[in-house]
Amino acid sequence: MLVIFFNTNSITAKAANYYVDSKTGSDTNSGLSVTSPWKSFKNINSKTFQPGDEILLKSGSVWDEQLMPKGSGNQNEPIIINKYGGELKPEINGNGTHNYKRNSGTVMLVNQHDWIIKNLEVTNYSSTIQSQRSGILIINNSNTTQNNITVTDNYVHDVNSDTQEHGAWKVTGGIILIGINEDLDGKINSNKNFGFDNVLVKNNHVDNVSIAGIRNKSTLLNTNGSESYPKNNKNITYENNDVENVYGDGMIISEVSDNGIVKNNKVNKFCNTESRFNYAGLWVMASDNTTVENNEVSNGLYGNNDGTAFDIDLSCNNVVVQHNYSHDNARGSVLFMNASHNGIFRYNVCINDGWNPNSKMISYLPSTTAEKAYVYNNLFIASPTTANLIKCSGNRRYLDFTNNLVISQNPNMVTFNQGTMTGELNFKNNATYGFNSQWFGKDNISLKDEDTVKQLIADNVKVSGIANLNLKSLANLPELKKAGIFEGTGLTDFNDQSVANIPSIGPVELK
Repeated sequence: MLVIFFNTNSITAKAANYYVDSKTGSDTNSGLSVTSPWKSFKNINSKTFQPGDEILLKSGSVWDEQLMPKGSGNQNEPIIINKYGGELKPEINGNGTHNYKRNSGTVMLVNQHDWIIKNLEVTNYSSTIQSQRSGILIINNSNTTQNNITVTDNYVHDVNSDTQEHGAWKVTGGIILIGINEDLDGKINSNKNFGFDNVLVKNNHVDNVSIAGIRNKSTLLNTNGSESYPKNNKNITYENNDVENVYGDGMIISEVSDNGIVKNNKVNKFCNTESRFNYAGLWVMASDNTTVENNEVSNGLYGNNDGTAFDIDLSCNNVVVQHNYSHDNARGSVLFMNASHNGIFRYNVCINDGWNPNSKMISYLPSTTAEKAYVYNNLFIASPTTANLIKCSGNRRYLDFTNNLVISQNPNMVTFNQGTMTGELNFKNNATYGFNSQWFGKDNISLKDEDTVKQLIADNVKVSGIANLNLKSLANLPELKKAGIFEGTGLTDFNDQSVANIPSIGPVELK
C-alpha cells in the first residue's frame, strides 16, 4: 500500500482581498470580489486574517460600528486595511465605543503585528455615552513586542472621550498606541514586554479629539496601584501629520529606548480647555535618543503648569529638539523637566509664545549638573505681554544658554522670575534686544539696530507655516556673524545649511 504523508505545516493560505460595501453589499456574499462584497463588519470582525490579506472598504461607504479584525501579517506580507473604488475615504463612526474598560477604539487592533491602516475617515462621538475612547487604537498587553505597524493617510476627527476630569487616563484621543500589562477588562497581568518596534504614523489629519491627538505609551501597573514607564518601544516615527483642535496634548512620543523621530508635523490649537491637569503641544516623555525636528506648534491656550509648545519631560536621555517653529502659544515655547539628561533645544524659532499674563518663553526645572539642558542658536521673540524669558519654581538651576537671539516686545520682561539665582548658569555669546537683560553681561551682545529688529518682528508675527517664515533681515545684523561659540560638528541651521566651527548667533548661519 502506498502511503502519502502531507506536511501541513508547509501549506499556507493564499492571501486574499476582502471587499466591504455598506450600500450594495450583503453579509451572505463571499466578500471576495467587488461584485460580491460584504455589507457590515460582522464577517470582518469574526475572521482571523492571514499575512498578505487586504480588507478593502468601498469609497463613500459609511458604517456605524466598530472595526476590530484579528490576525497578524509578517514583515514581508502585512495585512492591509484600505479603500477601493473612489477618492472619498470610507467613513467609520464608533458612536461612543465603550466595550472595554481602559480604552476602546472605532478601529482597534489588540496584540497584533504587521498591519497597515490607511485611507479611512474615523470618528467616535456620542453626546450620551460616557467612556474612555479613541479613533484608531492599537493595544499590546501581551508579553511580546509587536512589530511593524503603519497608520497613514487617515482622517480622524470628533472623538469626545472622557477626560482626566472624569477620572479617565491620559491615553485616549485620535491615534493611540498603548502597551500595558492589563487585559481589556482591567485585570493586571505579569507581562513586561508590551512594546512596539517599527511604528510609522504618517500623513494623518486629526481634528477635534480628546484627550490627545497622537500618542504612544507604555505603562507597567503594579497591584499596589503604582506604575512605572518601561522604555519598551523603539523605532517610533510620527511624520507629516496635521493635528488640530485638541482638548489636551497635541502629540506625545513616550517610553522609547532608541530611534524616536517626530518630524514635519503641525500641531495647532492644543490645550483647548482650561483644566487642573497638565498638557502640552508636542512633547517627549521617558524616552532616549529621540529627535523632534521641523515641526510647527501653535495657538495653545491652556495646559495648567505646562502648556508649552515643546517639552523634554521626565526620564529622557539624549533628546534633541531642533529646527522647529512655535508661535502664539499662551504658556510658552518649551518646558524642561528634571530627572532627564542631555536635553538639547537648538536652531528653533519661537515667536509670540508666553503671551498669557505672568507667563514665560521657557519653563525650567533642572536643578543638578547631570540634568543640565543645552539651549543654543534659537530665535526667541517674546510677545508684548510675556513676563519672563525663563520661569523656575526654585532659584537653583543648571543651564547652558548660548548663541541665542532674544528679542522682547515687552520692555519689562525679565530673564528669570526668581529674584536671585544660584547653580551653574552659563549665558554666553547671546544677542538681546528690548528688555532688561541683566543676566546677559559682557560675554553677550546688545543689539542696537532698532529698524532691523522691527523688520524682523514685522516679517514673522502671525506667520503660519515654517516655509513662510522670513529671516532674511538677520543678514542686516552683521554683529551676529561668527559671534557664537562652538557647539559641535556636523550641525545644520534652521535653513538646513552647514554650521561653521565658529557659528553665527541665532538660528541662521550668516555667510
